[in-house]
Amino acid sequence: MAGPQRLNAGRQALLEALKDAGVQFVVIGGVAIASHGEEYRTQDIDLIPERSPENLQRLADMLNRWGCRLVIDPQDRSQDVPLPAGYFTARNLGQQDVWNLATPYGLLDLPFTPAGFPDGYTQLVGRARTIQVAETTVEAPVAALIDVEHSKRTANRPKDLEYLNTVGRREAPRAPDPQHDQLRRLHQAAFPDPPARTSPESQSSPAHHPSRSQSQAQYREGYRHSR
Repeated sequence: MAGPQRLNAGRQALLEALKDAGVQFVVIGGVAIASHGEEYRTQDIDLIPERSPENLQRLADMLNRWGCRLVIDPQDRSQDVPLPAGYFTARNLGQQDVWNLATPYGLLDLPFTPAGFPDGYTQLVGRARTIQVAETTVEAPVAALIDVEHSKRTANRPKDLEYLNTVGRREAPRAPDPQHDQLRRLHQAAFPDPPARTSPESQSSPAHHPSRSQSQAQYREGYRHSR
């Protein structure tokens, strides 16, 4: 687990500004992992914006106010591309799958369709939790760790695989099977563990338990439909 946090002043200011402007988003990527208490170092912050025109316009207004530059190569910042004043609009923001930007507060990635989640925000917000974002005092919606790691597996980049190997979660957890779970519950109701034997007189046959017979019939019918 991660040790004591240091304050990232740029990240703090960026999140505070977006929240004050009413921009809705979910934190994903390395910062989300660190926010859940895992060790993960990253230079940028990944935010998935909610895609309504009103929200994208609020985001566009902030990006224009900041005078953002387009990042071509995070390892070679001399290639950053300055953008014209007022460049961002709700429309052009939503036309791209991802924006890699340099702000006065640090690097900001806006992946509208992160790996493994083609519908972006709507797929992630349901399981996101509002918690303290790593290296800040700001609380914001952070994607569930299981979703962030699923995205890392799907992206399959070397740094993603290095993290997954380190935490021992390279393989995806087995997805729950609702039909299997229902059959298991029906089976338990139909064929419960027998009670401890006391005497022959205390034992009874299934015919004396109409509810158990009904459960057995439901189990067999459910199994037949699952085949």
